Amino acid sequence: MKNSTINVEEIAGGVTGVFAAMTVATHAFDQPTLELFLDVVPERGVELWDRFRGYQWKAGNEQKDFLDFIRETVVTEVVENPQGFAMLLRLLGAGDDSSNGYNDFQHLMRGQWNERRKAADRLLAELLSEEEKASLEEAGISFRTRHMPSRKNPKLFIFLDKGDSHLLITCKVGERILEVNYKKVATLKSVRQLHDKILEESKSLA
Repeated sequence: MKNSTINVEEIAGGVTGVFAAMTVATHAFDQPTLELFLDVVPERGVELWDRFRGYQWKAGNEQKDFLDFIRETVVTEVVENPQGFAMLLRLLGAGDDSSNGYNDFQHLMRGQWNERRKAADRLLAELLSEEEKASLEEAGISFRTRHMPSRKNPKLFIFLDKGDSHLLITCKVGERILEVNYKKVATLKSVRQLHDKILEESKSLA
């Protein structure tokens, strides 16, 4: 089975048709494709089957099967999503962002919610070395982080505070946007870029 972390039984909710269709789908599609489908289509069990039947009715073709449903749903999402073309390249295996470090962030958009949450926790915990954190503390700068997990556009937040001065660095991972105080300052490229931006902005508070 290609997609070992896709819980077919949970998705099926006891509906035999959904169980059979999703079992076939785990062999037909790679995990990122199925994860995108399951993110776009939140229904499970009977409701998922009803949505599939509605897709057939709307297409006017009962010969279309569940794999067609998944495929066309994913293509529609890719085309309409602001990051669609880049996502399409990744799903087709034609895009590789490793040259500029963007793969640093890919794991934040894969796996189940808890896996994505833990991945972001680890990334944020390792952004600065202990020495760098200590240096900020000595300068009277508070360094805090939080994040919002998402399959399509996870967000990372870095708060830098000193007295009445405050800075918020935001990473919109799916959109590849790096912001400072809600203003875009760069295209998000790598964890190293984010690390350097934190140190750069902290100097304005020191």
